[in-house]
Amino acid sequence: MRGSRRVKVHFRLESDKSGYPPAKCEFLWCIPTKRGSYIVDNIPFFARDISLGDEISTEKVDKVLRFSRVLSESKNSTVRVLLKKPHLTVAIREKLDGLGCGTELMDELSLLAVTLPPDSLIAEAFSYLDKEAKKLSGNSLWRPTRRARARDYAPTGGVGRLRRSWTTSLKSVRG
Repeated sequence: MRGSRRVKVHFRLESDKSGYPPAKCEFLWCIPTKRGSYIVDNIPFFARDISLGDEISTEKVDKVLRFSRVLSESKNSTVRVLLKKPHLTVAIREKLDGLGCGTELMDELSLLAVTLPPDSLIAEAFSYLDKEAKKLSGNSLWRPTRRARARDYAPTGGVGRLRRSWTTSLKSVRG
């Protein structure tokens, strides 16, 4: 899919009382299908209930493609990791890559978007993220953003149960 013509699709975001997420919208790269729908082609940082590979519909508003709804969910799960110690970013990304996960980094917020494909070692990835969150007064804080195959990994240590969507204030987790 990566070689196909990609377009940007606008996803409207709603902030909570603390101002998270720190943006009103997010643009995701998507690949047009022959059916007129789009396949999400990057990992979302803020848009909730969306994962890499989801098939979506859009509407065109003022020459901008805007997300309308999910037509078909991929089998990918998405989590976000707030890196409290950014110097560990490379090591964390390498470990997640070794577990079959993909990552994208937003440097200015030390925010890591992680995709967990169905063939990734999801339980090991969640366990690793839990350990990192507890080490050295918390290297990171992570939250699932889509139901992440809870049958593979039930409660997350100190973070709560997996949910389809979970909003976290950046102000409350910055170390």
